Amino acid sequence: MLDEPKPGDSPSDLSVQALLYASGEMEAAEAAAFEQRLGEDQAAREALCQAVEFATLASGQAPPTPDPAYRDRVRATLRQRRRHMKKLVGQPPTFGPIALWMALGAIAAILMMLVLTHMASMHQHNEPPTHPRPTTAPQSEQPAPMPERVDAHSRLLPPPIFA
Repeated sequence: MLDEPKPGDSPSDLSVQALLYASGEMEAAEAAAFEQRLGEDQAAREALCQAVEFATLASGQAPPTPDPAYRDRVRATLRQRRRHMKKLVGQPPTFGPIALWMALGAIAAILMMLVLTHMASMHQHNEPPTHPRPTTAPQSEQPAPMPERVDAHSRLLPPPIFA
């Protein structure tokens, strides 16, 4: 950014351009060039600020100021926040209840998983065999009793809880 006026521009020319821009009397092409200069030149921005202040004073208007009621509302809000923050500083950290709820949730999830696993194993034990009996044996003979179905996974499961 340039802090010095551009060559060939005197401070009075810059002030006149800023005053014309602030009053809206500058043509569109000149206004666009001046806006470009405002983005690059700090002296042009300062001249524009002075021109706006001068135009406000010349028109007889009072300079804009915030509403006193607004200031009071902001001050009250800031005081409340400050009191609230002072209360929070003296309190111990609140991680205890959070950790308790996390532990309870983990226990509930584990219990639910165990119940569902038990239910699934009971369902597997109660299924009828999927292979048909051989029909080559004579009807007069009674078939030998079949041993209880044993899966490799059933030995790994805990004993049933609700037996």
